[in-house]
Amino acid sequence: MQRKAWYRFPMFIGFILVFLPLFGLIVMLLWNGLIPDLFGGPELSFWQAVGLLALTKILLGHGPGRGGPSRHRKHKMWWNMMQKWERMSPEEREKMREQWKSWGEQWRQHEHDKWESWSRRKGDRVETWSRGKGPRTEDWSPPEDDDRKES
Repeated sequence: MQRKAWYRFPMFIGFILVFLPLFGLIVMLLWNGLIPDLFGGPELSFWQAVGLLALTKILLGHGPGRGGPSRHRKHKMWWNMMQKWERMSPEEREKMREQWKSWGEQWRQHEHDKWESWSRRKGDRVETWSRGKGPRTEDWSPPEDDDRKES
């Protein structure tokens, strides 16, 4: 993989030099054609449009570089799994299905046990925070009905 990395930097610079001005120009023309007439907003300069693109990328995070596996890597993982599945005998496939079912049952049981454990621990207690000492649990009971009626 390292052999292919040398061409990424020039491609990145080429992308910046070609597409950033193009997208900035498109945003500027769309903004200046629509926003002042529709909403009475200000007109944008080219650099303001590029800044708006950068702000949109930061706030919304769409496009490449969002983290996680890339589409290519996801497709490659799926393709490899399908190739492996096709090479399996019917007995191996059935064994794999059973293993998947057992994993699902184990996961469901684990989640159920976590919920039961949490609800037993809580009971009628509530967590409160004391200054600098972290969480502290105290017994809690609802106020009496008489106290509510007097207020």
